[in-house]
Amino acid sequence: MFKAQEISIKTSSMKKLLCITIIVLSVIHLFAQNEPWIRISPKPIESSLKDITQIPGTNRVMAIGSGASILYTDDMGTNWHVMYQPAEVSRFITFNAIHFVNSNIGYMVGSKSTMLKTEDGGINWLAITLSGNHNIYDVFFHDELHGSIIRNGYVFKTTDGCLAWDSIAISGSGLQYINDTIGYIGNTNNQFYYKTIDAGNTWNPITVVTSLTNFKIEATNFQNELEGSVSGSDVNNYSYILKTNDGGITWNEVIIPNLTWYNDFYFYNADTGFAIGATFYKNVIIKTNDGGNSWTESTMPYTSWWMQDMIFSDQGVGICIGDHGQILKSDNWGDDWVTNDNHQLILREIKTKAIIDDNTIIIGGDMFNGDIQGTIYRSDDGGDNWEHSLGGNGTFGITCICFPSSEIGYACGPYSVGRLLKSTNGGISWFEIYFPDYYFKPRVVYFFNDQVGLVGGEDDDFGCYKTIDGGTTWHEITGGFPPNYVIDFAFVDDSTGLAVLDDGGILKTTDQGENWEIYYELGFDSFNKMKFITDSIGFVVGFKFYKTIDAGQSWYEVGQGYGGFYDNMDIDFPTNQIGYVTIEKHETTIIKTIDCGETWFPIDFPCTATVTTIGFFNENEGLAMGSGGIIFKTYTGGIVDIPEFPANIEDNNKLLCYPVPTSNLINVEVEYENQTYPEKVIIYNYSGKKVIDKEILPNQKSIQINISGLKSGIYLIATLSNGNIIRTGKVIKTD
Repeated sequence: MFKAQEISIKTSSMKKLLCITIIVLSVIHLFAQNEPWIRISPKPIESSLKDITQIPGTNRVMAIGSGASILYTDDMGTNWHVMYQPAEVSRFITFNAIHFVNSNIGYMVGSKSTMLKTEDGGINWLAITLSGNHNIYDVFFHDELHGSIIRNGYVFKTTDGCLAWDSIAISGSGLQYINDTIGYIGNTNNQFYYKTIDAGNTWNPITVVTSLTNFKIEATNFQNELEGSVSGSDVNNYSYILKTNDGGITWNEVIIPNLTWYNDFYFYNADTGFAIGATFYKNVIIKTNDGGNSWTESTMPYTSWWMQDMIFSDQGVGICIGDHGQILKSDNWGDDWVTNDNHQLILREIKTKAIIDDNTIIIGGDMFNGDIQGTIYRSDDGGDNWEHSLGGNGTFGITCICFPSSEIGYACGPYSVGRLLKSTNGGISWFEIYFPDYYFKPRVVYFFNDQVGLVGGEDDDFGCYKTIDGGTTWHEITGGFPPNYVIDFAFVDDSTGLAVLDDGGILKTTDQGENWEIYYELGFDSFNKMKFITDSIGFVVGFKFYKTIDAGQSWYEVGQGYGGFYDNMDIDFPTNQIGYVTIEKHETTIIKTIDCGETWFPIDFPCTATVTTIGFFNENEGLAMGSGGIIFKTYTGGIVDIPEFPANIEDNNKLLCYPVPTSNLINVEVEYENQTYPEKVIIYNYSGKKVIDKEILPNQKSIQINISGLKSGIYLIATLSNGNIIRTGKVIKTD
């Protein structure tokens, strides 16, 4: 009887747990739809990852890299989470090394003399002020007071928790300690490494005795004071691994697979270790099971991006990180490696887009290889997935795509030998079309319909060509069109349009581009895009930002909502009032207007890369894309406006309210806070509008609110005391 009751209770508990799980998953799905920006590609990050570590005493593995980014996982790479710009450092900072003393205390170093410290296991970081503007390569701390960092040409040591530093002139990197006193600096690009036996107070060069001529060390790893390995190359640039079993007194060459260079060593224990390296055409990981005496090549997918570092769990699960956010994973102690299936990195830089309809988008830019290869991708599901439709067609980047109809499209690129491309099946495939001037470098293409179009670019003689037969033949536009570099076209109807030149000149045509006249001079500034949102209202963006309200007869400069002068790359207006501009090489990468471009304000963008092109389907739904192949999608216009809530709403204590979801009644538990009870419960919609305001009686422990009159969706709920928000939560209203 007792056992039967026990089983019944367990079954009931499991059902409740299942229901709760389903509800939680539903909430997560709904919340995702209200995130300002949702990452499409590449996942989990586009940053080049430099170092990886496991926080002592925890399951958390943390990787760091470019873009002031931290990537962490609590399940050995099954799920990843990203932290951007800890301690509010610049997004242009690269983190090079990370080290944790214990489960709470950790340090991180990077470019521009950046050093950060955490005291809560990497959740929050504080900046440590260091002089100069140097690249710090490595960090190691014995405890919270005693530690060392390496920057170019020096080792700095502190004994008082970073308040004061002593320096020793040493050229190298790769700081490793095998115990509290014995450490090594390995990458010296010389035939010696450095060793300390007094916790870094002094460092002595140790020459690697070998028969190799002009041997230069690239990486060093010691499993203990006697056993160690070094990798490097000789005078002929052949790579070698040497092994010592007597603390560096003698070194022996070991047989290794044919590699060109090595980036790093990693040893899980005295026997099991790895070397990360490459040949001229692929990356390679080799493994040893005998402490470095012999090595075999691991199986891994092809990648042309350098792999940098790795880590293993006690169960033999390994993670290897590298450039452009590439992550490899092994489940069998590194014998075999696989890529992260979600890491879809399709372009080095996305420069242009064409939105055909709500589902079909074409993007173009540069490939990830040594040349600037023109590449085009196509999506037929609103940007969630992409198919490769053109790549490697000559050395040119794609700078403009134009679709006058859903099936017919044109693309061009100016680099090296420029080319014009055409698609007749909605961008699924492309072919090159004839162009009479081999030396002309097309930058922008504009078509009025399937047959009639213009291409502008750069040449010694002509800056614009026209076709009336779909690109079969072209003729030069000589009527008033200078041979300047054409940046962009903007037409308000089938006949009347403007063109902006590289030198700031504005041209106008009233006969579909056959004849042009100088219409306005903006000055000698660099420009990137022209956009008209009505017949009379238009914009030109570049290093400066101009607006016209009289069809281009006059222009005035518009304030951009951020300081300094930076390159504004792209502009899009989904409505006449709401618009977006992308910014290059600035902490802010997207600005927005809601008053037809008179004033602009920055919006948060959760990414380490720069947005170069932006396009919207409607007022709220759009795509932001750019360097590193990033593709982000928004369903909320890039922001979730909650004007009456503080910026740190998520930092408030959670408010207990149930059931979730609900169709009519919500119960709110009232908590005693700051020696007083809350006075009000307020419910807001996701636009920040107050929809319910209810008073709380003195010492009332709970309150029930009828929300049956609200539309289905997600709402924010808060308790207030003396006008201050005490606790916050979320309510899901169903029909």
